[in-house]
Amino acid sequence: MAFLGGCSGGGEAAKCVPGLTVDCPCPAGQQGAQTCNSAGTFAACACTAPTVDAAGTGSTDGAATSPSDAAGAGGSGASASTGGAGNIGGGGGAGGIGGGTSGGTSVDGPTSSGGPGDAAVPDAPGLQPDVPVDGVGGGVGTDGSPDMVGPSAGGSTGVGADGSSGDGGGSGAGGITCQSGQCTCPPGLSVCSGTCVDEQTDNGNCGGCGTVCSAILPSTAACTVGRCLVTVASGLSSPAFIALDATSIYWTDYLGGTGGTVMKVPIGGGIPTALALGQDHPEGLAVDATSVYWANEGPSGTVMKVPINGGTPITLASGQASPFLIAVAASYVYWTTDYGAMRLPIGGGTPTTLTTPASGQVLSQHGIVVDATSVYLTSDAGGTVTKVPAGGGTPTTLASGQSNPFFIAVDATSVYWTNREQVGTVMKVPTGGGTPTALASFQKSPLGIAVDATSVYWTNNDGGTVMKLTPK
Repeated sequence: MAFLGGCSGGGEAAKCVPGLTVDCPCPAGQQGAQTCNSAGTFAACACTAPTVDAAGTGSTDGAATSPSDAAGAGGSGASASTGGAGNIGGGGGAGGIGGGTSGGTSVDGPTSSGGPGDAAVPDAPGLQPDVPVDGVGGGVGTDGSPDMVGPSAGGSTGVGADGSSGDGGGSGAGGITCQSGQCTCPPGLSVCSGTCVDEQTDNGNCGGCGTVCSAILPSTAACTVGRCLVTVASGLSSPAFIALDATSIYWTDYLGGTGGTVMKVPIGGGIPTALALGQDHPEGLAVDATSVYWANEGPSGTVMKVPINGGTPITLASGQASPFLIAVAASYVYWTTDYGAMRLPIGGGTPTTLTTPASGQVLSQHGIVVDATSVYLTSDAGGTVTKVPAGGGTPTTLASGQSNPFFIAVDATSVYWTNREQVGTVMKVPTGGGTPTALASFQKSPLGIAVDATSVYWTNNDGGTVMKLTPK
């Protein structure tokens, strides 16, 4: 008896090798398989139904998805297998791309025989045309519908019936809608890098596409009404005065006895450093290229300085009557007391009295700051912010009716101040006058304030925080 690898002629009935599987034709035109049984004869041809490519869908959560087409079996007869998104090809051939996006184009599939493809099923609205796919040996498939130009990822190439490309992806991330290359978002959102975002709260697009709101740990940042609000330091006892240079933020923690401190942190946030410990109610703060200056309001009434990178604090003056505000310019340090304004060389020496109050009065000031032409002041009387020509003249009221306006800062265009209330505000107004604007609300007793080219900084005395807002 002869065992054959298939069927053959001869004097004896042909047998096959049990377990051997060979190809066989199916009625629908696709290829099947038949297996040799234990009796040495082939079982009936096993035919499988054509597979259907799964159509790709776009993401709905802002993240791209990459749909993948299932492979469809190529046919050789008049019947068709199904390509991506149900586009029927006549007799096998190459399927199209499934969920195509980002302007991707369809690709040609492998060769098979068959007739021309049927018409493609239209894709979802809002998509752009595919390149039609030729099924080699089966003719040119009809034009597919659009690939989506949007944020969801393109699908991989399916091998299915001869025909055109499959469905494109659906709507993109974040509710974005694209038509003819133009993408729009729901009201209140903006298109940034192919995604709908809220520029009022999005840390990656704060106030505009690509504007990142961030801070160096342990500082934290949050996009708030289109501005980046950074909590530079927190958990402080009683932060009060604040000053800046190009790289750092300085502040005083206003505690009595030996509990007061002078602190420093990088301007982008990070871990605070203590420059001076054991201070007695440190107030007024100023900085120059080499040193940080402050006044201790406690019984000793001292004016102090310390190197900006730390070191031993130096007493410049003592026995001052409640020294409060302090400034440094050129080679002198200036401060106020209950009985006048004082001046002293930064290297030390004998203090000089610059001004004194009227007889029997005590000098009590809140905020004072100067620029090249004017002096700016805050006052409890009427809750006013005023400016006076540096050489003297008539005061101009910039704001009134403020709630306890306290410390003040100025740049080339605006005046900034804190309204020191339990639920306080940080304010600004143009130097030439206009409508005051609240930059930050619901602050916990905001006190010291400073500005640089991009940001405004302040302390929350009751909240125990040092804050930064960009843009100012």
